Amino acid sequence: MRTYLILGRLLSFCVFMLVGRSLSASPVDFNGDGLSDITLIAIRPDQSLRWKSILSPLQIPNVPAPTVIGDLGAAGDHIALGRWSALSAVQPAVISQDGGEIVWKSTGGQFSFGSDSDLLVAGGDFNGNGFADAAAISKRAGRLVWKIKYDPLAPNGSGSPGTAEIVFGTRNDQPFFVNPDGARDWLAIVRTPARGGAYIIMRDPASTTVRRVAIGSVDGTPLPVAENSSQDVLVAFIKRGAHSTTASFRSLSNGARRGGVRWKSQGDLIVGDYASDTGQELAIQTSDGFSLYNPFSKLRTAISTADGIAVDEVNLNSFGGSGNSGGGGSAPADLNGICSKVIPISSPYIYKTGTSDHIPDSRSGGGSFLVGSSGSRPSVDCVYVYDSKGAEIASYGFWPSPGSDWAARLYSRGLSCSDGKDPLAVAAQAIKHTGSPAGFFKVSSNTCIKVSDLRQCYGSSHC
Repeated sequence: MRTYLILGRLLSFCVFMLVGRSLSASPVDFNGDGLSDITLIAIRPDQSLRWKSILSPLQIPNVPAPTVIGDLGAAGDHIALGRWSALSAVQPAVISQDGGEIVWKSTGGQFSFGSDSDLLVAGGDFNGNGFADAAAISKRAGRLVWKIKYDPLAPNGSGSPGTAEIVFGTRNDQPFFVNPDGARDWLAIVRTPARGGAYIIMRDPASTTVRRVAIGSVDGTPLPVAENSSQDVLVAFIKRGAHSTTASFRSLSNGARRGGVRWKSQGDLIVGDYASDTGQELAIQTSDGFSLYNPFSKLRTAISTADGIAVDEVNLNSFGGSGNSGGGGSAPADLNGICSKVIPISSPYIYKTGTSDHIPDSRSGGGSFLVGSSGSRPSVDCVYVYDSKGAEIASYGFWPSPGSDWAARLYSRGLSCSDGKDPLAVAAQAIKHTGSPAGFFKVSSNTCIKVSDLRQCYGSSHC
């Protein structure tokens, strides 16, 4: 079965993350027992990424300690774990922004593909031969244009290298991909007409075949779930609350409701075949491990594991391109040289004076600046915060692999560029200098998001 990820601890074609899986029986399986392993990454002091795996995590009560896989990538890269150069096992991989170039790096090689304004799709297998393909989605004349690079790192003679360009979907559709027939991943969108209701529309990349399924009123990020084979039979729609995460399931064949589950956690969400029972499990990261739920058997399981960033085979995001668009007021006079456009904070932006309870690492105790999936990743390397007179008062660093629920997650502690300041101390500094607790988060070369009072939370009831 295939495995994929929704990150929630901290993350529409502003930025959508696509979820899907490749065709092998259990992609993230390093010890060959047929069950998915949990892969974690950790940010090292030099900001590089260390990859570890928990082999067969449901060998309860003795959950094995993580095994080090290797080091690849750096904080700020996107994650692209997949079968890039060998079918026998997955390989760690990242997507990096190198100037104006987008570079995909794996332990088996690297290549350039896509632009910083594209939605970069890692982990799909659109020709069905088992090797991971790369894809990039752009907008053209109100349509979604899917560019696919087949088998870019497959050994000579093993894959079927090539490219394709398919126009499928409109700018307001929510793209993802899914395997409805067990043969290959299809392009997919969720369409929500103004008259109400919603539809999943799928297209076979190898033909012009299109399927359409009515799913009624539904909200959230689509996440395919397979049962006993590589064929997806359910789509879970993931939605985050102030203190919880819910998944509501729909049949991929007829759109019928198939129950749901709620967790009291906003942790990273991964999906895989972790137990030797029917179908795949959804696993959400908690403060001390994972809580697993099987939508077919309805069974729940909890395991304790080491801390780390949970990742799996698909993680897809944009690097932000030319930055955010939209209206905005005029900047205060002393900010004109920094922010020519100021937008008062509102959805999809969230500001928190602390971090969520499930974050026990070096970010804990600092501020959080989050961009929801309907927004765009800031088109800067580091988000600096200015007071109303234009003085720099704080800096926030990017959390790697923001996930499907977020376009970006930034923190004031524990990351490259983070200055480690306490948000309330930053507010006090702004008041002392200007008389105002306002802060301006610079998210592009000319745009700032205004937080009127750095002592308060915006967009979240949890502070």
